[in-house]
Amino acid sequence: MLNFLQKQTIYRYNLQTMKLKWGISFLFIISILAFLTFWNYNNRVYDWDMPGYLGCMYTSEFPNSPDKVRIITYEEIKKRLLQNIMLMLLA
Repeated sequence: MLNFLQKQTIYRYNLQTMKLKWGISFLFIISILAFLTFWNYNNRVYDWDMPGYLGCMYTSEFPNSPDKVRIITYEEIKKRLLQNIMLMLLA
């Protein structure tokens, strides 16, 4: 049978290892989340909402000329589309 001091030593050892394991798990989860966030940000795709996003951006720059905004928006989409196609072909 274990005496009181031996039980306290075992308890402290288990508590320390548990804190270490939780700390490592926490750092692992945070590093995975940071990596996925960064990777997702770099590989973001402007899909169906791209015209609206660019239109809002250019409307704030040119508030009184909607035709100019429309032309610039679709020229920007064509430019980004060609860049993406070139990147896919080169990869």
